[in-house]
Amino acid sequence: MRQASNYPAAAAYIVNVVMAALVAFHFLSQTTAATVATVVVALTSLVVAFMVHPFVWAAASGALQTLLVGLAGFGLHWSDQQISTVVALAGFVAAVVTHTLVIPVSARRRGTTVAEIERSAARA
Repeated sequence: MRQASNYPAAAAYIVNVVMAALVAFHFLSQTTAATVATVVVALTSLVVAFMVHPFVWAAASGALQTLLVGLAGFGLHWSDQQISTVVALAGFVAAVVTHTLVIPVSARRRGTTVAEIERSAARA
């Protein structure tokens, strides 16, 4: 969990996965599960969008992720398992898209940029 605190965007996506598991195991009614899934995905996407630069990519992937989850829960009336699968897959895709845009908190404190992190990773 210490690593997640260095990568706040990763922590937000962990919240998405935990919420997807809660939805999949029928702890909530169908309507409540769809509502909770859509709201949690929207909020975590918004948090991530404000953490990364450029904002547009993260905001667009978050909006698409929220739209997919909302459509799965309300427009298509999918089951809890299908909604949780959409949440997990959309979260994974959004994490991959935003990964290169996120600077770890510890690196940000040192003034390190994304380009410097990528260069050091390429050398390793």
